[in-house]
Amino acid sequence: MSYAPRFEADVPADLYQKWTYNENNNIFPYEIQASSHEPLYINDNNSQSFRKGATSPHFSMGTYQIQAKFSGLEKVDLRPVNWFYPEFFIHNGYHLMENSPDYFGNNGILENIPSSMILAYNVQMKIGFTKDGFDAFDNALARTKNKEGHRLSLGSIDIIPQGKQQNFNITQIHETNAIVLDTQKIKSANLVGIYSRKVSNYIEDPSTGWKYISL
Repeated sequence: MSYAPRFEADVPADLYQKWTYNENNNIFPYEIQASSHEPLYINDNNSQSFRKGATSPHFSMGTYQIQAKFSGLEKVDLRPVNWFYPEFFIHNGYHLMENSPDYFGNNGILENIPSSMILAYNVQMKIGFTKDGFDAFDNALARTKNKEGHRLSLGSIDIIPQGKQQNFNITQIHETNAIVLDTQKIKSANLVGIYSRKVSNYIEDPSTGWKYISL
């Protein structure tokens, strides 16, 4: 038996309205910049071979610089709905049954539970490469042309450059060996991160009840 635990999210009522206002007026109130002397790698993944777990071409992009801008960026708290009751642990501890593993305790299989998520809207990333790195990306992108479902993995960024599942528009700037990725085609929030906390952090003291400890 399997199930999908539900969570409630505390999303401000006017959040999407603020985000779309920023987008329509070309406002990017949030910006992150970073650079690395460690190489960035690109995987050239055909969707069919990706599903089969086949090894895909793996290329070094060399060092890089990245600038990410967002029309919206928000941390949203999560609460489990009708399946997680911290009070249970006050009386039963972290063992489901006698001599069972410590599932919900430290180093247990279920020691963490999602507590908040990071949502982004209208994401724009400019990535600058070395000349060799840019050429490697250019060649990998050319191999995806007219191939439905073909994807590229640029570091941890999964790129579907065309077709019904396209998730980024790609602009190549040959003069500066840079690319710009943007999500203007997607009119919904992008999930970019999850915070989790230990289940044991929900417990304050067996004699006084439980406490929901925020980050």
